[in-house]
Amino acid sequence: MKDTKRLTDIIVIGGGPAGLLLSSKAGRQLTVRVVEKNRLGQTSKFWLTAERRLVQHDLAAAAQYRTKRATLGTFQGSFAFAEGQFTVINDTVLLRLLLERCKNSGVHLLENTKVLSISKQKENLAVQTTDGEYYARLILDASGGNSPFASTFRLHRLEGFYSIFGGHLENLNLKSDDIIGAHVIHFGHPAPIFEIIPTSSTSAFCCVFIIAKEAVDPQRLAKSFEEHIFHNPFFTVNQQFTHNQDLKMGLIPIGRIKRRGMPGVLPVGEAGMLQSPLLGAALNEVLEQADRIINCIMYGFRNQSSGIIHPHLGLPLTKTLNDRLQLALVKPLLDGTLSSFERLVEFLKAVGPSRVYRLFGTELELRDMPTIAWALAHYLLHSQ
Repeated sequence: MKDTKRLTDIIVIGGGPAGLLLSSKAGRQLTVRVVEKNRLGQTSKFWLTAERRLVQHDLAAAAQYRTKRATLGTFQGSFAFAEGQFTVINDTVLLRLLLERCKNSGVHLLENTKVLSISKQKENLAVQTTDGEYYARLILDASGGNSPFASTFRLHRLEGFYSIFGGHLENLNLKSDDIIGAHVIHFGHPAPIFEIIPTSSTSAFCCVFIIAKEAVDPQRLAKSFEEHIFHNPFFTVNQQFTHNQDLKMGLIPIGRIKRRGMPGVLPVGEAGMLQSPLLGAALNEVLEQADRIINCIMYGFRNQSSGIIHPHLGLPLTKTLNDRLQLALVKPLLDGTLSSFERLVEFLKAVGPSRVYRLFGTELELRDMPTIAWALAHYLLHSQ
């Protein structure tokens, strides 16, 4: 006989922003348990979004810094930029707000617990963990791009990876409040790409990342990161400069869902490839689609009084088209060459600043398509 204390409507695997946001919303009407393998409230990532997406979920308090321009370029002079409302998220505040909402919604929170396996039973799914067995009618896999469930059942068609190493730097002399979205300023193959996201007039999230077909241990980028900190045209460091506190590193997959997995398991965020292929920005997509996901889940529970829930999440056509476009743009970059990155910059320059912003934000409109189609044909022709 099952321990009813270990039975909930939903188990959410992963206590990052995606898992916590969906748990806090579902917990208002259903019983929910979050299982996180590490400590809750911590993350190895940082995020950039449009403020309207934070406002949509009453999370504006997590906004840390705002600016209106992001640039891309290389040391050979290629340059493009995007113009729009960019908002840098305070990851600590965001996670704290979401954890508070989960607690207020009665969500059961389980940290430092690893999921070992999932098996199908007659009326529910059994989740074996390092804390014993738990049961639910629906599982949300919000465990990220390295989802053990997705890798075990080979659910992703992977094209490549973003390998990232960085951290939050303080006591900088920033020369601009622009977001340095992606700049190649040093030699290397694959080309090392430098990113700077200001968090104040004297601090920023900074990272070096590479785009390649094979995953690279982020620790291998530590030396390149150090070189970029002290040798770049975007900021200088002062005597009180501090770094290597709050390191951010990891791998983000590039690809798409190949096939559906086990009935009753719904992958979301990076685990469901619900992200921008060109940016790896899963949080943006979860913020955008969270209410749609919850409505899909609630529909399933309303129409099925018992047994395993089988929700089918349909995404808007514009989202699907935007993802396919971004995947077409990023695939030529997987050869790791400077010339491929420069072709992307020239494509973005041809598209124009406002359209680049909408492209990055997965907000392209039909009126953008003629210009996008012309620039894309030119880009793909020269990427052969």
